[in-house]
Amino acid sequence: MGKFKKMVATLLAGTMLFALAGCGKKIKAYDEDGYYDILENKLDIDEDDIYSLDGIGYRGSKMIEGTLIQTMYENCTIIIAIYDDEDDAEEAFEDMFDMAEDFEDDDPRFEVFEDNDGELAYDMDDNTGYVIVSVDGGPNLRFFGDINMSREDFYGAAYYTENVIVRIMPYGPDYEDGDSDYVLEIIDALGYPTLEDVKD
Repeated sequence: MGKFKKMVATLLAGTMLFALAGCGKKIKAYDEDGYYDILENKLDIDEDDIYSLDGIGYRGSKMIEGTLIQTMYENCTIIIAIYDDEDDAEEAFEDMFDMAEDFEDDDPRFEVFEDNDGELAYDMDDNTGYVIVSVDGGPNLRFFGDINMSREDFYGAAYYTENVIVRIMPYGPDYEDGDSDYVLEIIDALGYPTLEDVKD
């Protein structure tokens, strides 16, 4: 049976760090060069395989300004959105947070999710937050509207701090059982907390 954990976190005032109670991991916002450094030097991703675009995308008719960095690591995708306006980042992550909260509170498929060893952890405090999900097949849901979670051994995470949202998740038809280890390698390279880090 899966467990639902809603964690309480401590904001370190005056910094861009999100310290998690009971764990030494912190969610840190890097600039574009900082993320490139992690992707190239810690994950050994070739610079030519990292794509950077001006503009995050549209919210309704409004173009959200910022920089979008996207790349693949093994069979996992990494999407880093660096917003020009912190309010836009907060609003975007609130949508993700609300989706996780509504799933746990109101979606009848949550019981199926738990029956498939599903675990969900999320929190949002001031300008920081996370949503982390793990499930071993089913139900037919989508992780933030993007990736089908019905595949086996799904592990995905989204992290938010200040003006940045980072999403890490399995992607593509070649994703196989066991590839969640690569998701954990990405999280480790960023120094962000895993599901195990935020659990009691």
